[in-house]
Amino acid sequence: MLRSVAFRNESGGVDQNNNNEGQTIDNNTSWANVGRNYNLNHGTNGTPHIVRNNLSFAGGSSDSFRAGSQLTSNSWQVVTSPAAGASDVLSVNESAARNPRNADGSLPYWSFLSPVPGGS
Repeated sequence: MLRSVAFRNESGGVDQNNNNEGQTIDNNTSWANVGRNYNLNHGTNGTPHIVRNNLSFAGGSSDSFRAGSQLTSNSWQVVTSPAAGASDVLSVNESAARNPRNADGSLPYWSFLSPVPGGS
């Protein structure tokens, strides 16, 4: 999973969905999900999860990772006091996420959940 956002889901944000192999989760943002923003701690994995450069804040429960997961440069590792929050992104106004795609099918630029340049 690369450069995705998960927000306001009734359950969790990013979940391994009982996949038996490790997932690679890079450069994602998960915010304000009812359950965990990241839940990679169930099922049986033949290989470890690789989780790098992700942002997590305001989840309903603590994020959870299977033992042996390789966690590198994620918000919960590099932003510890205070924890990552709305001040670490340009906007939490989710109305932009409901805008139509560009004529060519690409996504429009949005500041919603985009990390603050030069932030922690």
